[in-house]
Amino acid sequence: MGRAVSYNADGPVVRRELREDPGGQDLPLRSLKAYVEAIAHLHQDRALAYQVPQKYLQTDVPEIPEEVYTAYLPKRVPPAVPEGVRRVLEDLAACDLAALSAAPVRAYDNSRVEELERSGFIDTLNR
Repeated sequence: MGRAVSYNADGPVVRRELREDPGGQDLPLRSLKAYVEAIAHLHQDRALAYQVPQKYLQTDVPEIPEEVYTAYLPKRVPPAVPEGVRRVLEDLAACDLAALSAAPVRAYDNSRVEELERSGFIDTLNR
């Protein structure tokens, strides 16, 4: 298997209007918690983590679930990184050239992930 390439293709996506609405803060946070809980569960139950790609990719090739597990399952949390967002924007430019001039740091917000880390929520899941 080759070197991993940073590409933000997973993780919760929230419209800016919802993220900035004080009344809409609960839904994205609850969704992120569920997402992080699912990551922890897949790390704790490797058999289940292998069943998912086998089922949806409809394959019996034993190496495929391991490759999917290694390449796509985040270690603990799904933070966005500028390099990964830049690659997504480059891909989007095929449909909208304005994506090339977009600043990657304006396209993501890791504050909720950081909040879950500071609170100890993620540590309690990954024991």
